[in-house]
Formats: sequence, structure tokens, C-alpha cells
Amino acid sequence: MIVFPIIASIYRVPYLATLREIRDLFTLAFFTGSSSVVLPKLLERLKANGASQTVTDFVIPLGYTFNLEGATVYLSLAVAFVANSYNLSLSLTTLATIVLLLTFISKTIAPVPSCAIVVLLATATQLGLPKEGVALIFAVDFFANAGRTALNVLGNAIAAKAIEGQLQATATKPISSKLANE
Repeated sequence: MIVFPIIASIYRVPYLATLREIRDLFTLAFFTGSSSVVLPKLLERLKANGASQTVTDFVIPLGYTFNLEGATVYLSLAVAFVANSYNLSLSLTTLATIVLLLTFISKTIAPVPSCAIVVLLATATQLGLPKEGVALIFAVDFFANAGRTALNVLGNAIAAKAIEGQLQATATKPISSKLANE
């Protein structure tokens, strides 16, 4: 919530207005822990508030896909946390292998709340880490997942509006200024 207002101001996206437009979707995503629940309504809402169908239909699903990369980072850090909790050292090669493995595995994560815990449990087992260590993460995962999910929805909305604004700004420039810039 700190970085998004800065990004929104750089791209001249009205941050608070955007948050107000999707407040109910933001809240629903937070409490359900699933951004897929709000996907259709988010697309409709952005189109109703001035974003073109072309931009929203491209940017929002792409944003959902890239959110899986965030899951990779989260899972990698969680595995390192579990290993560290049990005073197990992971070599740089092992960490690189974990990130590579989780990059592939995260593409198969179902869009259901806390599904990353299942992937984390499977990964920890494969690496010989104690299953009990995953319970440490599980205790706080609901809250972390809720926050991540709501921020993903907000970030996707801001991204769509930012790209829409950039396309409109480019389209309104005279051709002579476009040629001068090249």
C-alpha cells in the first residue's frame, strides 16, 4: 500500500478514486483469499470506469499470471524460513534449485485460498525438511494470503489504468512529435 500510490502518481492514475471504485472487490478478495473470485467483476468495473476492453482483457489476466511469480518468491522464502527454523543450512546451489523448482511448480497452483501451503508442504518434503516447519507458516498464512490477494487485485487495477493512460497519451500526440521523438 506504500508503493502503489507512488506508481499511481508517476502514471497519473487517481489512486484513491481507483481504490474507491474497486473497494468492494478489494474487500471480497481480502476475505475470500482468492483474486479469481473478483476477476469477472474487476474486468466489468474497469470497463465501466473508462478503461478499454482491449487493455483490460489483456492486462488483468496477464497480471493474474504474474501473480504466480509472487507465489514463487513467497514459497522460496518460506522454504528458507523453515530450513532456518531448524538450523539447517541451504547451500547457494540448493537455494537456486529451490527457486527453479518452485518456478515450475507455481505455474500449477490452483487459484484457491492458501493453496501455496500444499505446494510448500510438498516442496519441504522433497527437500527433506520437517513437515512440522510448514505448520509454523500455516499459522499466519491466512492473514498473509489475504493481504497479498487484495494487493494483487489493486495492483492489477492500477496497472490497467496506467497502461490505458499511457495509450491515450500516446494516441493524442501529433504525428510530427511522434516522429521527432524517434
